[in-house]
Amino acid sequence: MIKVSASNLDSYLKYIHGAINEDMLIVSLLSYSEPSLKMQIGTEFHSSIEDIHKPCKIFNPSQLQAVREQYSSALNNNAGVHEMKVRGIIDIPSGQLVLTGMADLLNGLKVVEFKTTFGSFDIDRYFESIQWQVYLHLFGTDVVEYVVFQFPSIPTALKTLQDIENTGKPLEFTDKHVFSMHKSMLDTQYLRSVCAGLYDFIKLRGIESQMTYDKENDTSAVFIGDFV
Repeated sequence: MIKVSASNLDSYLKYIHGAINEDMLIVSLLSYSEPSLKMQIGTEFHSSIEDIHKPCKIFNPSQLQAVREQYSSALNNNAGVHEMKVRGIIDIPSGQLVLTGMADLLNGLKVVEFKTTFGSFDIDRYFESIQWQVYLHLFGTDVVEYVVFQFPSIPTALKTLQDIENTGKPLEFTDKHVFSMHKSMLDTQYLRSVCAGLYDFIKLRGIESQMTYDKENDTSAVFIGDFV
């Protein structure tokens, strides 16, 4: 079976809406591109929340500590599980897809997603993303809560995380936006249609062999089987 992630589905939607071209979509699906500096900052920020002992010099230490005290499982009586990855099968007219989701923090019936944005904040981009619908399905939760940390724009002269550290001026977020998507907002038919569209795209472009799910050698995720 073909394996795709929530981010793959979002990339496909960008292609459908004309934001990226076919070649860019294929590069994204096959993970050929290197993560941008903004993506690296987001990854670093999340891992610094998860691991309270992680040395990190690119974020304001008092801000980071406050976020850790609010969201780190280690500082909240081990409440919740960070970096929880699951896979489930979704049936579509052309066959089946193995769909993957990675929760930043799974706490009871709530998935918490940490996001970073730079410059302006646009709540619509999160509502229009299909990620939260995938997560509500896969994790069986009632709500997906987004916590978006808004940072100033990154100067173009900075190219790497080391460049940021070398400035001696840790990054500081200027705002934090918290909002939720609830199970009642799900559109199952829409989710299946996007999955079907991406499945057909992968088949037509002949790249399914590079996106095949190998269940026997999959040790990175919890396989939950079929879901409705």
